[in-house]
Amino acid sequence: ESSCAGCDGVANSGLTVDECGVCGGNNSTCSDCAGTPNGSAIIDECGVCNGNGPDEGFDCQGNPLPITQSIELPEGWSLWSTYIDVSNSSMEELMSDVVDNVTIIKNSNGNVYWPEFELNNINSIQVGEGFQAKMTTSENLYVTGNAVSMDTQFTVPGGWSIIGYLSENSMLPQTAMSDGWVQISSENLVILKDEVGNVYWPEFGLNNIGYMQPGEAYQIKTNAAASFSYTYGDNARFAEPTQIGKNVFYDNPKNTGNNMIVGIPNNAWEIMPSVGDEISAFDESGMLIGSSKYAGDNIALTLWGDDLTTNVKDGLSIGEKVTFKLWNSDMNTESTIVVTKWDAGSDTYTIDGISIASNIIFSAISSADTYKLYQNVPNPFNGTTIVNFYVPENSKVNIGVYNMLGEHVAEITNNIFNAGKHEIVFNSNNLGQGTYFVRMNTDNFTSTKQMNLVK
Repeated sequence: ESSCAGCDGVANSGLTVDECGVCGGNNSTCSDCAGTPNGSAIIDECGVCNGNGPDEGFDCQGNPLPITQSIELPEGWSLWSTYIDVSNSSMEELMSDVVDNVTIIKNSNGNVYWPEFELNNINSIQVGEGFQAKMTTSENLYVTGNAVSMDTQFTVPGGWSIIGYLSENSMLPQTAMSDGWVQISSENLVILKDEVGNVYWPEFGLNNIGYMQPGEAYQIKTNAAASFSYTYGDNARFAEPTQIGKNVFYDNPKNTGNNMIVGIPNNAWEIMPSVGDEISAFDESGMLIGSSKYAGDNIALTLWGDDLTTNVKDGLSIGEKVTFKLWNSDMNTESTIVVTKWDAGSDTYTIDGISIASNIIFSAISSADTYKLYQNVPNPFNGTTIVNFYVPENSKVNIGVYNMLGEHVAEITNNIFNAGKHEIVFNSNNLGQGTYFVRMNTDNFTSTKQMNLVK
C-alpha cells in the first residue's frame, strides 16, 4: 500500500511534492514575481516585475527628480543665474539662506531686491533670466528644483539685458550663441560680457570669456528682440578662446558693477605695440579703471564706472573723460596714447557704452618722463602692503604715512633712487586700524594716495 501513498502518506491521495519542496503545493511558495519557481525576477521600485526601475533623474511616472545647483556668489559684484526652474519662487525665498550677506540684487529692468531697505520689486523669476548681485562676503547659493531643458526658448530683448545660462555643462560662446536665434540671424548678437568685463565680440573675432559656465549670467547687447535657445551647434566647434596673459606692470582694476567697452582693432595703431605690452586707462584723477595685455589681436578694454552703492569714488563718473597709457614691455617705459578718431563712441564714460577706436598715436610727452606714486597693493591690507613708485631720473625720494589729522606716523623710505620703477614693502605693525595717507615727495613732485589698514 505504501507504493500508492501520496507525499502525505495517505494511500491514493495523489499528492506530490512541488518544485518548492512542498507536499501538495502549487509552486507558489518559491516562485518569483513572474511565477517561475526558484526564479530570480523581482519587483523594481516602480512595482514592475523584472523591471529596471525609473530612468536616471526621473521618478516612476517619468517626472524629473529635483536636483540641487550650487552657485558661487563672490564678495563684491557678480552676475548669476540658475538652470533650475524657480518660476514659482520669490527672490526672498531664493536668497533666504544668504540674505545676511546680500547688499543688492538687480535684474535687466533695473528692478531690485534690497534687503537693507526691505525692498523687492523683482516680482517673478523667468527662465533664462540673469541677475547682478553685490555681496558683502562670498556665499554659495543652493537652488533645488527641476532642471530646465537647455534648449528652452526665452525672449532676449533688443539692446542690453542680462541672460541666464541654462546648460549644466560649460560651452564656448561661439557655439552656445550661434544657432539658437529664432527667425533672425546670429548676427543679432552685438556683444556678450561676463561679470569681470571679459567679452565675446563676434565683430572683433574676440572671445576672452573662455567658456560659459553653469551658475553664471552674462550681459548681452542685441540689435533686436528675439527668441533664443541654447544649442550645441556645429558652426564654431573648432573655435577657441582668445588667450590673454596676466598683467605684469598694471594692476587689475576694481570690479564696480558697471562698465563700458573700448574696442581697439589692430589697424587703429599708427605704431603697433609688441606682444606683451600693456594698455591701461585712467580717470581724471589718475585712478586706474581699465587694463589689458596686448596679445597680438584686437583688444577689448573694459573701463569700470563708479559704484554708487559706496561712499567713495571708485570708478568713472558718467561723462568723465578717460586717459590711455601703454607700457612697453621691452623698454620698461610708459607712454600716453591718444585716440585721434573714433569709429563709434568716444573717450567719455557711459554705462554699457561701446566705443571703437579708429586711429591711435603716441603722445609727444611720455609719462616715462614723469614721476608717479602708485596705489598700494593690497588695499585694504592687514600687516604688510607694497608701495610702488616711478622716478624718471636719479632722485631723492621721501615717502611717509600720515593719519587723518595730517600727522606723520611712519616713514616708508627717505633715500636716493635710480631712474625707474621701485617697490617697497611697508610693515604696519605699529599702526592701529584706520584710514591713512601715503605721501611721496621729491624736489619737483608731490603725490598722495589713501590706504586702509584693517586688523
